[in-house]
Amino acid sequence: KNKIQTITVEPYLKLTNDAFFKILVIWSNDCYADYIDGFNFTWGYTYKLKINIEKLKNPPEDASDTKYSLRKIVSKTKVSDSYEFKMRLEKDLYLGAGEQVNNFKSINDSTFLYFNKIEIEIPSMLKNEFSKIINDGEDRIGNFIFISDTKIKLTKLD
Repeated sequence: KNKIQTITVEPYLKLTNDAFFKILVIWSNDCYADYIDGFNFTWGYTYKLKINIEKLKNPPEDASDTKYSLRKIVSKTKVSDSYEFKMRLEKDLYLGAGEQVNNFKSINDSTFLYFNKIEIEIPSMLKNEFSKIINDGEDRIGNFIFISDTKIKLTKLD
C-alpha cells in the first residue's frame, strides 16, 4: 500500500533507541518516520514535506515495515532565535552493558560534538552539571537554543 502525506518535521533531532544502540532521528508529530529517503535535514529549520509512505510486503526482520521517501519540500522555515527545545543527552551509544562508545567528542573546553551531528556549547554555569553526563554517564534532558545550523547552546538541564 502506498500513501502520500504532508507532514511537519521539527527543527531538531530526537534521541531514540534503535535495535542495539541510540541514534538521533527526525521528529514529526504527524507520522512515525525517523528517516525519510531523499531528505537532508538541517538543524534550526521547520519543514513541511510531502512524503510517500510505502508498507513493505516483506520487511527485514530488524527494520521497519514502512518506507518513507521524500516527494517534495513544501516549505523550509528558519525558527526564531528565541526558539527553545528539549533533547535527551546520553553518554553511552550502545544499549545494555559492555564496551561503550562516548556520544560526545570534545572540540574545546566548552563545546562538544554530539553523535557526530551537532555541536553543543556548554555555558560555564552549567559545566559542573554537564560533566556528570560526560564523567558519570548520567542521562539528562537539556533545554537548547540554536546558534547556527551546526551548533546549539545548552540553556538548562532538567
